[in-house]
Amino acid sequence: MYMPLVSIITVNFNQTEATCALLDSIRRQDYTPSEVIVVDNGSAENPAELFARRYPEVIFIRSHANLGFAGGNNLGLQKASGQYLFFINNDAEMTDGCLARLISLFSAVPELGIVSPLICYHPRIPENVSKTVPDSSEMPHATVIQYAGMTRVHPLTGRNRSIGEGETNTGQFRSPQPTAYAHGAAMLVSRAVLERVGPMSED
Repeated sequence: MYMPLVSIITVNFNQTEATCALLDSIRRQDYTPSEVIVVDNGSAENPAELFARRYPEVIFIRSHANLGFAGGNNLGLQKASGQYLFFINNDAEMTDGCLARLISLFSAVPELGIVSPLICYHPRIPENVSKTVPDSSEMPHATVIQYAGMTRVHPLTGRNRSIGEGETNTGQFRSPQPTAYAHGAAMLVSRAVLERVGPMSED
């Protein structure tokens, strides 16, 4: 069975240990045809030596300036060779089997161009996230949903909402559904689509 190469791109800025936790979760994935690219966005301390020692398989790019979210990801994109590109925040962690499930959707839905996974808050939830989120000390696992899709922006109010925000994950969003917007914290894009629309806008 053909398994396309996936380029996983993340941007680090003064959060080396968080990035290491992400890289550890990537190592646990059972989808092996992947390359990992870490862009350091001008951190105060250059983590190149640490990443080279702990993660020799990772492609490391050091920017001497902070290029922002879009600029950092676009810099990583220049080194990416995958048929699919997975942009993921460095403070996220991937659950086991995540990448394989996302890739399988592209076979199931031929017209698919981009997919985001269900995103849950880390058990250590900041106090200011949402008043609807339960006390994180009561949850040993990441069970409070941040994103399960998004509604379209309303033409009159200019507002939209994240579907599932603040709900406890009980499997209610197990089946994939169309969404108005992908989530920048974790999104898998086909190279074919990216070549049509271009890289992220750095405006």
